[in-house]
Amino acid sequence: MKTIIVKKNMELVKINNYTIILIHVPDAQTMYIESILNHGMASENKFNLGISHLTEHVVASGWQKNNITESDFWKTKGVSKNAWTFQTGVGYHINGLNKYQNDMIDYIVDITTKPIISQKRISKEKIAVKNELLNHLNDPEYKIFNKLNSMVFANEGMMLQDNCNIQIDNLKGLNLKEVSKWISLNYTPENTVFIISG
Repeated sequence: MKTIIVKKNMELVKINNYTIILIHVPDAQTMYIESILNHGMASENKFNLGISHLTEHVVASGWQKNNITESDFWKTKGVSKNAWTFQTGVGYHINGLNKYQNDMIDYIVDITTKPIISQKRISKEKIAVKNELLNHLNDPEYKIFNKLNSMVFANEGMMLQDNCNIQIDNLKGLNLKEVSKWISLNYTPENTVFIISG
């Protein structure tokens, strides 16, 4: 472990090339744990457009504890968790009571560094992603976003980031091999920042 920066209530450390930001909040009753990965729509092209979003869904549920699935494990713990994909990144977070801190840290670290993925999970998450894309297609501002993206950005992934039709079409060809390859390319220590606050 190498400590890089120490300020009041904050420490930035490097462990095995992972960057970790520790934020100490005295007397906090809850903890917030997050990982942010440096890849997203800007890393995509028209042939794999949407792979970051699908992978985000698959990875967020790619965890189990004592043979209990991620969703069943957290069901009674009162935690709040979510994942998101944006132009240049993907993020995962969870927050809850301090008594679950070890499990929450394990969850974020495990899904970020060694998620459990399967073709069954990919097929299930394709349905969720497609539904989100269909909702986005119905957004009154959808056509404006597409036009602006093509005018503002030179990067192909950014130009096409809101093109739901291409993403829906690409979903058909995304499989375990493609998602696994994407994870091995992008879910790396150099691309990852962990934030632990509480």
